[in-house]
Amino acid sequence: MTDNLLLTTIYDSLIEAGIKKEIAIKSLRAFCRKYGGQKIFFSPNPQSKRANEIFNLISEALDIRDDNYALPEKITKVFLSEFYNIGEYIPLEFNAFRDEIALEISKEYAEAKDKNEALIEICKRYNMSFVTFFKIRRDLKNKKIKNQKNPNLF
Repeated sequence: MTDNLLLTTIYDSLIEAGIKKEIAIKSLRAFCRKYGGQKIFFSPNPQSKRANEIFNLISEALDIRDDNYALPEKITKVFLSEFYNIGEYIPLEFNAFRDEIALEISKEYAEAKDKNEALIEICKRYNMSFVTFFKIRRDLKNKKIKNQKNPNLF
């Protein structure tokens, strides 16, 4: 996750509320996927349209289909209680979680039998061009190579 102040603050608040790291990240990614690139307003009213949207978004992201809505409700309350009455820009998921997405893309592409089909599916899913796909893979390879090098050769 990037150093976006809003996302970092929401993440920290979720962790303080007892939400597991994986669930917090999944919730934030879903939030950025839906609202990324927009300036949104958080209303403190739990009956507001935004509260309902966030609740449904979290429920879908966590794949909760039964009557156990305690977790999405708790996450929604954290979003609303910490950030009411502010209008804030939400970064795109791709920008906010670039490293995580790069690892997902690289893994999926490496495991694919049909590379061309995998390339098309990945680009559609993440709404990116082929050039962006290859730039991400190149950047990830450069990071891996840089991390493998030993800076103390002498």
